[in-house]
Amino acid sequence: MRTQITYCKNCGQVYNFQGSGHGADLYNDHEYCPKCKEAITLALNKIPIKTVVKWIATHLVTLEQLEQFEIDNNSEYLKNNKGGFPRVMRVFPETFNVELNEGTITREVYGRNEHHDKVFVYHYYPSKKEDVVIRVKARVNVKDNIIIRYER
Repeated sequence: MRTQITYCKNCGQVYNFQGSGHGADLYNDHEYCPKCKEAITLALNKIPIKTVVKWIATHLVTLEQLEQFEIDNNSEYLKNNKGGFPRVMRVFPETFNVELNEGTITREVYGRNEHHDKVFVYHYYPSKKEDVVIRVKARVNVKDNIIIRYER
């Protein structure tokens, strides 16, 4: 458990912030004391949430396009990578299907060209590539589930 003595950003009171470990206060925060954090949380709970970020199934691109985006993104990275650092990729746990005796392939791909402002995720079993599920990251209106904008 890591604790730190710090000052509240709002009232200036000295308090103990618990950075990790079990048993932290419900209103434990690195910027605000528990009393101020509770007041902030209760005030914000009265304001309804209007938008959320979701992964939404889409037909904007095909699996072949996403695979080409991956190839292009990787070659562009290697061309521009002067420091020799390896490419960092998000890792997804696979879902294993006992009947098919195989795991899923899941990748996150940054769009290119007209889709440069989007992030996609695709997911499929290798033997059922035609059943691919492609999702795009988007901010949607909570009330009517309409896409406001795509997130990157």
